[in-house]
Amino acid sequence: MKNKKQSSILHNTITVLFLLIFQQSASAVGRFVANIVTHDQRVEYGIFTWISIHHIVQMLFAILVIVILAKTLKLDFRFSFGDKKVGMGHVADLTIAVLVFAVIWHIVVHLFGNARLSA
Repeated sequence: MKNKKQSSILHNTITVLFLLIFQQSASAVGRFVANIVTHDQRVEYGIFTWISIHHIVQMLFAILVIVILAKTLKLDFRFSFGDKKVGMGHVADLTIAVLVFAVIWHIVVHLFGNARLSA
């Protein structure tokens, strides 16, 4: 029993380390691409352009890995239609959360007159 528990701990540790390395690699690639793309000077500080490119590259990096794992290891990532009522409830919850965040963000920007909160 102890050997199985040790094996599980080792497997979980390796998985977490792999995920950390993957996340840091995706972030580094995203920063690299965002830095070489010309930023739109009409956007104050260029922050939205840079961060958008950074996150899009991270997303594409993750999708590529998902496609490769799904094809090679025949993994099911469960990207399919399920219980539509539950799914729409989750979409509604997320929409409300994003709306609340956007309203708070715009109030902060309006009060401080600047989208950049840190120096």
